[in-house]
Amino acid sequence: MAFGSFWQDLFIVPVTLGDGTIRRAGSPRQIAYQPSGGHELEAPYVFPHQGAYYLFFSAGKCCGLDKNRPARGAEYRIYVCRAASPEGPYVDKSGKSCTKGGGTLVLGTHDNIYAPGGQGVYEDPVQGTVLYYHYGEFWTIQLADV
Repeated sequence: MAFGSFWQDLFIVPVTLGDGTIRRAGSPRQIAYQPSGGHELEAPYVFPHQGAYYLFFSAGKCCGLDKNRPARGAEYRIYVCRAASPEGPYVDKSGKSCTKGGGTLVLGTHDNIYAPGGQGVYEDPVQGTVLYYHYGEFWTIQLADV
């Protein structure tokens, strides 16, 4: 099970299932950390694919954006790192460790999509690998058109 908070790192821990319960079956292991800024990482999602494990996570400012928008590039974004085992170690495309601030950008603000994050991944039998997430939108209006 992967978990972590907005300010405290991301972790993974083995679990066992039985009789309607989930129990920890080992010690938590750190899988991602952002050493700079506000340490803003959350929403880890580990996805096995073709013999590798992909750690998707959200980084940046996510909340209260209607009142206090962060500088462009500091808002929520989706990153990924890869490992040979679910416990890691996870590295980004350039080989930088995810526990040392690594992460390959998958999706950031673009067009009308603002601050994508809170993601998950699944294999659709028709579409293939699908990334789903939430986001805000940019809309501009011309008052002369209203």
